[in-house]
Amino acid sequence: MSEENYDKKDLEASLRRAFVDGGFKEILIDGHEARSKFLRDAINHGLNRGWLQVTSQINESQYTAVNYGLTDGGRKYFGLAC
Repeated sequence: MSEENYDKKDLEASLRRAFVDGGFKEILIDGHEARSKFLRDAINHGLNRGWLQVTSQINESQYTAVNYGLTDGGRKYFGLAC
């Protein structure tokens, strides 16, 4: 997936809202194609910069979901304690 359709500042701001402002430890996205392209691109942006990592994955016959959490580098970048 490509994050080129959105401003990188907007993608970063989305991650900041989730992890810093919202206090989330993880975000979850499933494999359904109708899910927000913006959310998928924000996750890819975080992965590409080393801010996010896969923390768990659920694979069932008709369902896949992935949890993403901040890496130590991501926590440092967003000003959160490591």
